[in-house]
Amino acid sequence: MGIKVSLSGLKLREKSPVHAKIIHQETGRRMTNSTEDISQMIDKINEFKQLYPDKQFYEKSLHSGNFLDFDSKENIKIDIGKFHNKPINTLILGPGKGAEIIFLKELLNKKSNIDTLGLSNSLSPEANNLIKNDHSPKKLSEKTTFEHFNHLKLVNNYDYIYSKMGAGYHTDYPEITLLKVASMLKQGGIARIQARGYSDLVSNIEHYLQLKEMNRFINIRWHDGYIIIEKIK
Repeated sequence: MGIKVSLSGLKLREKSPVHAKIIHQETGRRMTNSTEDISQMIDKINEFKQLYPDKQFYEKSLHSGNFLDFDSKENIKIDIGKFHNKPINTLILGPGKGAEIIFLKELLNKKSNIDTLGLSNSLSPEANNLIKNDHSPKKLSEKTTFEHFNHLKLVNNYDYIYSKMGAGYHTDYPEITLLKVASMLKQGGIARIQARGYSDLVSNIEHYLQLKEMNRFINIRWHDGYIIIEKIK
């Protein structure tokens, strides 16, 4: 019996350079080497249960189709704590099913807002009900990948920006991505972006900021698996 071809997958592959890397060109299905081994996933879920005995939060996160690891949870708590429980405008890049949204909503001041920006809106119904704006493109194309995304309406708009396995990975030009992230922060804002090739990324961006004499306004550094961006002025 032959492998069933996914026409929707083939269409998505044509529209999105990112999906072209993980969807097979003949079957339209996700390539096996792009998906985490199921046994590792089971181990991760069991570890998560031990770390988070709070059953309600665990069930919410699992229901959303995603979950946060221990480091993510603690890092977000530290970042949010710097704002002293004030209303915070937050942007989640590459939100997936929405585990971060569910967790953040429980931490943030009630007057805080959460926006999202991804390749598409694939949030669970529960997470989708918690956000204010979703800036994800309605149709995927090369022009709507993050490098080409028109972010001008979001400049100086957010106190906190977070991305795990999102903007720092699913982009061919992560330096452009991170500079756009920096521009979307308000003065005093913080971004935490998990990203590949951190040493080159940080040094490249620092060099650019020095050339443009902007290093007084933006601080960027690598810390524990994430690139941290702070908008000083």
